[in-house]
Amino acid sequence: MLNLSPWLDTLNRHRGVHRLSLHEKPSTDIAIVGGGIAGVATAAAVLEKTDKRVLLIEADLVAHAATGHNAGQIVSYFERSFVDLVAEFGPTLTTRGVDAIEQSWHLLHKLARFAGDEKSIRSCTGYLGIADPEKLRIFFESIYARHAAGLSTERVLLSEDAHLHDLLPRRMRGEVSFIEKEKLLALLGTTDERYIAAGVSQKGCTNSAVFTEKLVTTLLAHYPKRFRLIERTPVQHVILSKRSARLVTNEHTISAERVILCTNGFERFTIQNEGGAAIDPKFHDSLHGVIGYLSAQTYAQPSPVAAVSYYPFPHSPDDAYFYVTKRHWGAAPFGKTLICVGGADEPLPERMHYNPKAPFPKEKLAELRGFLTATFPTEPALQHYQWHGLMGYTQSGVRLIGAEPCNPALLYNLGCNGIGILPSIFGAFRIAALLSGKRLRPSIFDPRDQRCELPVRAKRPTLPFVPKASNVFIKPPSPNQSTR
Repeated sequence: MLNLSPWLDTLNRHRGVHRLSLHEKPSTDIAIVGGGIAGVATAAAVLEKTDKRVLLIEADLVAHAATGHNAGQIVSYFERSFVDLVAEFGPTLTTRGVDAIEQSWHLLHKLARFAGDEKSIRSCTGYLGIADPEKLRIFFESIYARHAAGLSTERVLLSEDAHLHDLLPRRMRGEVSFIEKEKLLALLGTTDERYIAAGVSQKGCTNSAVFTEKLVTTLLAHYPKRFRLIERTPVQHVILSKRSARLVTNEHTISAERVILCTNGFERFTIQNEGGAAIDPKFHDSLHGVIGYLSAQTYAQPSPVAAVSYYPFPHSPDDAYFYVTKRHWGAAPFGKTLICVGGADEPLPERMHYNPKAPFPKEKLAELRGFLTATFPTEPALQHYQWHGLMGYTQSGVRLIGAEPCNPALLYNLGCNGIGILPSIFGAFRIAALLSGKRLRPSIFDPRDQRCELPVRAKRPTLPFVPKASNVFIKPPSPNQSTR
């Protein structure tokens, strides 16, 4: 069990592998590269919103890469604070972008209903446990900026015995509730008394591999004349002209009007732009990889769904945190509880390729299990899982969704940034809107390249309430097309 997630362990896939015949010369309107949750959701949205033919190309099997090696946690966070995003993109675009992700739950449920798998999307009240007063201060800063921008804000619960009244900004005193320490720890599901506060927000969980497999199977049945899937077919070259694209694989060249990359950015393909400025170096240099390491254990007693993130350490440059999901596991009435923990991440060294078959490092497993032991009461586990997956991070920490400025024949819905499920779904429907001819307002998700003509961006109004960006910000918890 070198790299086995519980999601792939329970996938129970029934269909065969879809391949191209040897002498086939395929062509399509839209070619989507990447068969994870982003690629399959993008196919579903494009098929619904347009009359285009869609060909989905996956290098391995659907949902077997990052989508099958994440934590399955659903949150609407960014990996950057609201204050920090405002400093880069301005308050208008930031508020619009953050609100779009937070309003994407209905899109996720829409796809789940279409796939006949809505019960797999489990929502719950989620918590963010904070043990450090400095992190709490920065958390308040971001909440205040969100409130002033007209966005909903997280409730904050403070321990009565933490002596935080002096730390609490006067303007925030109506936004918090003081509760007994024992009740605070019970909500966080821990016995660790270091925690002094908790943020409260909507979270959830899903088996993203099963969800994605059910969705693609439904697409094959629902759109037999317009949708096609090809697996175990790595793309080697993407060649762009001014009005079309060619995708070269080992044995075939696929012609398409447009191509959408829904990958983590680290596949071994090149992008050749015959219709403008070079894209390949810019694209590959704009993404960096992070390997997420996760562990899960099953327990005999069933437990309600829970999704919690923890900041157990004093403030540090890398803002280390852990995230945990609990869910019912197994068939009723003999169900158990699966507790999954992540947070032992490490950067993928430059110019190195991720090896999905690499052994799980012993020190990472010890780190994850050490956190579980320190956080939760000890009880015997029935089964153990351990797995790792590759996440693609953009330079801005914001997902890329839209057309390549140097050649609109290429589009992106990528950059999990550690938090992949809701942004993937939102990106799918934004791409579909673009392909349907809808004019969209400028967005923080728009790909940008100063070498090429850019769409006119909305003027940034100056709002006096926006606090000055801090050099250190609280990094919200993650799930994941990705490893969250």
